[in-house]
Amino acid sequence: MFNLIRVGERAGSGVPDIFGVWDEEGWIAPTVEEQYKPDRTILSLV
Repeated sequence: MFNLIRVGERAGSGVPDIFGVWDEEGWIAPTVEEQYKPDRTILSLV
């Protein structure tokens, strides 16, 4: 979605940062779910 509006670099480099901050704060780790038909990736920040 961000690529469509030309925001973000599509490298996925922000995902490790998200996990790092969550770990530093002692929060429950985010979950990543991949689905097919339709293709989508869901990052749940609990």
